Amino acid sequence: MKDSTKYAKKLTVLLKTLKKEHSEINIPTYSDPVESVIFAVLAEHLKSSTVRTTVRKMQKHFVDYNDVRVARTEEMLDVLGGETSELRGVAHTLSKLLNSVFTKFNTVSLMALTEMGKRPGRKELENMEGITPFIVSYCFLTSLKGHAIPVNKKMVEYLRGLELVHPRANPHGIEGFLERQISASNAYEYYTLIRDAAEKFVKPASKKKVSKKKAVKKTKSKKTVKKARAKKPKAASKKKAVEKTKAKKAVKKKKSAKK
Repeated sequence: MKDSTKYAKKLTVLLKTLKKEHSEINIPTYSDPVESVIFAVLAEHLKSSTVRTTVRKMQKHFVDYNDVRVARTEEMLDVLGGETSELRGVAHTLSKLLNSVFTKFNTVSLMALTEMGKRPGRKELENMEGITPFIVSYCFLTSLKGHAIPVNKKMVEYLRGLELVHPRANPHGIEGFLERQISASNAYEYYTLIRDAAEKFVKPASKKKVSKKKAVKKTKSKKTVKKARAKKPKAASKKKAVEKTKAKKAVKKKKSAKK
């Protein structure tokens, strides 16, 4: 990422502040990596509190993960809590991804990834249909115990909004930057802290910057308009005066003609 040294100092200050304000955060444990994948599908788009509630609702409603895989979109939307384009996208991703897992392993389980090793396991994840970089990173961090810091849209907005990353940095570049600044042992804790702060963050209203050149042009055009307006009444009054004089002369001529 461009100017990473400059942004690294600012990020360090933020992380220290966030850590002071929160108690210790423990990395979650999943009995099967597929659980972390399902959690990540939700976590990429929904708030943390909503994700936890939704996962509990899913566990109560569906028999198992295979039941989630074959669920109709309408049924999934009922569990997710509404009919929006975002939730429809979540339901679609869940279905597509779990079907991809089933096609690959003939079961809705990703336990096979734990036997492959971290890097091969990550590569296998990346090749899944419907997977996103956020889901891959979250599963790699929590289930495969790798070094990753997942970054969703809200987190990107937050980091850009506080000018902690380059304004044109993409999510992949931001994730790489965070991984270089944060150690593997602190990765989940700082992911959670940044995510929580991002969910509370209100994006400041953008102010349109007017360049000096444009400002000068604007001032000149205003002056021109004022001059033009000032000239018009004078020209009009001159015309009226001429017409009045002509009229007086015409009257005098008529009077002299009568005499």
